[in-house]
Amino acid sequence: MTNDLTTVLGTYIASVGVATPPHTLDQAELGRIANKHYQEKLSPRSMKLLHSFFSHPSIKRRNFAIDNIEDLVDEDLDARVARFTHWSRELSALAI
Repeated sequence: MTNDLTTVLGTYIASVGVATPPHTLDQAELGRIANKHYQEKLSPRSMKLLHSFFSHPSIKRRNFAIDNIEDLVDEDLDARVARFTHWSRELSALAI
């Protein structure tokens, strides 16, 4: 039996590549979008949770793999799958 790292430790990840989606919004803008599109659809409790999520000071901006954030509001399943397919390929290529 050999004593190399893969034998002793098993399989391991040698490296990780990352890529950041190109579109970014600050937390305040996301809160306004949530109010505009979801205030009538969500309960007051859910809206309160959403606001606490978007007002947490540890995160200033969020990145999105989408061309227009407004498209998320009424996105159907087929459009979501198409968006995921497009951006997963593009971002994975950038991460290499």
